[in-house]
Amino acid sequence: MDPRLDAEALAGVIGTDFQARTRRLLHQLSGTGRMLATAESCTGGLLASLFTDIPGASHVLDRGLVVYSLRAKQDLLGVPEEMLETHGAVSKPVAVAMAEALVRQDGPDIGVSITGYADTGPEPGLVHMAVAHAGGDTVHRVRRFGTVGRGAVRLRTLSAALDLLEETL
Repeated sequence: MDPRLDAEALAGVIGTDFQARTRRLLHQLSGTGRMLATAESCTGGLLASLFTDIPGASHVLDRGLVVYSLRAKQDLLGVPEEMLETHGAVSKPVAVAMAEALVRQDGPDIGVSITGYADTGPEPGLVHMAVAHAGGDTVHRVRRFGTVGRGAVRLRTLSAALDLLEETL
């Protein structure tokens, strides 16, 4: 299959702006030797997918985890059950814990986490994101997209996650 067809199909779904921004981030990171990891809930791996659609992503993307369930957040990232019970899966403490867990693993220097309610839950469209840098700060952002629909929340979340990465690199 012609790789251009894959790129064209993806661009038709998510838009070329996402691809251009991701390409710039990949290029920026590739010169530093730093590796990126993602832990995604409501976006279901779409952020990691943006990177893997670009040749050379393996020099930048270490891993991408989909941690949709509470159990996955606990098992794969070590998010404490008490934190999930106290704050809920869609919260600042959980987003920060997810991002920081990524950079504690062997490999990633930068961890990006996304957790949110795409279209159901106490506050549809609520998304928490965090970027953690190994040996550095963790930056958190919250977005409230409202009841715009599952697909729109996911795409807006991708844009916001790219914004956060651009701001913190």
